[in-house]
Amino acid sequence: RRGRGCCFGPPQSGALLTFVGGRWRIWRDTAEEQDSEVAHSDASESYTAACWAPAGDERGSGMATDQRFALGCASGRVQTWDSRSGELLGPTAAAFAAVVRGADC
Repeated sequence: RRGRGCCFGPPQSGALLTFVGGRWRIWRDTAEEQDSEVAHSDASESYTAACWAPAGDERGSGMATDQRFALGCASGRVQTWDSRSGELLGPTAAAFAAVVRGADC
């Protein structure tokens, strides 16, 4: 099954995240940033949910302008991405993979 959806970023990000199946893309609302849109495709995943969070600064205040977003996968894994660079942040979390395989909660 191919999940699909969209999730507006926080106002300071000026971004919209869209995802279909194993592909995602960040759309920017300002002309100077439209050329820096980022995207990723992963044929082994199907994204089903998304949320945004601030990257935080060195003091941990959460007021940085850079944003991160997390994508939930049909496999039960969770991936966290940097919205500016499009890089995967850290390893993919197993998260709910056992539940997807039928484990009892």
